[in-house]
Amino acid sequence: PSGSAASAATRSGRTQSTVSRRWLCCSVLPSGNTARSSCRRYSSTCIQFMSVMRTSISSPWSSPVAGTFVVNPPRLIELWYRGAGTATPIALTGKGIAFDSGGLSLKDGKGMETMKCDMGGAASILATMRAIAILKPKVNVIAAIPSSENMPSGTATKPGDVLTHRGGTTSEVLNTDAEGRLVLADALAYLSEKKPQVIIDTATLTGACMIALGDQVTGAMGNDDALFRDIARAGEAVGETMWQLPLYADYRRLIDSNVADVKNIGERYGGAISAAWFLAEFVGDTPWIHLDIAGPAWSEKGNDLGPKGGTGVPVRTLVRYLQDQSA
Repeated sequence: PSGSAASAATRSGRTQSTVSRRWLCCSVLPSGNTARSSCRRYSSTCIQFMSVMRTSISSPWSSPVAGTFVVNPPRLIELWYRGAGTATPIALTGKGIAFDSGGLSLKDGKGMETMKCDMGGAASILATMRAIAILKPKVNVIAAIPSSENMPSGTATKPGDVLTHRGGTTSEVLNTDAEGRLVLADALAYLSEKKPQVIIDTATLTGACMIALGDQVTGAMGNDDALFRDIARAGEAVGETMWQLPLYADYRRLIDSNVADVKNIGERYGGAISAAWFLAEFVGDTPWIHLDIAGPAWSEKGNDLGPKGGTGVPVRTLVRYLQDQSA
């Protein structure tokens, strides 16, 4: 997280935040412009941008730690698709780090080369919402997309900072390059307040998942095996492979902090699982699945489903799943 845009949380003991809600407001980040154009075209999807500002006013919304001088302010993009009357919605969110330098825990040059793809999770949710607006399945869907950048600056989040997230959970930041889970935390907490049927998040979250599963398989973790089976079945039908990793209970201790409820990194091993445990802190009892798409979100060579570059994984899976849930 950074001065340019960081985690969806405020530094503990510093200023709190308030939220400015404006319908069809233009975000300065590309994902915001894409969302706005989609919603103007498809009337069945509505949108609001939560423009987060640091103020001295206390608010239940924990803002991104954007510094006083922000080039690209962060946004939380909220989208609704209503195709099933008053039915309980399905909730979606995706990591929207438009560029990830690592913040003060700076990546090396090689590590930054493809970091424009760190918004792959957010892009997949925007694409899914656009697809269902065209296909019109009989479901209700809410999406909340945290959109930001992770850049170093004089106001950047520092290792050792403690952040207060929406709902009051605190996290200790030990590595600013583990920023995606910080922005997702507030989106998950926000969506859980809506009492959805399920929550699905997608994120280019961990290199550890790529080490475990390579660059073609999505790692899936969550608190509901039936939801995993439904997602995996949808993925199999459209050619996107999912593999369930265990949310092993003993690994929850890897994110224990001495000064906060959780810390944002675990130990060297089991990094994909400890990252999922961090996210699990913010979903409550809602059935939830986390899809780590760090590998398949980007293709260096291309494959049968598309050319090299961004792949769109797991849009096909999510659209098929939502069609399967159609009333």
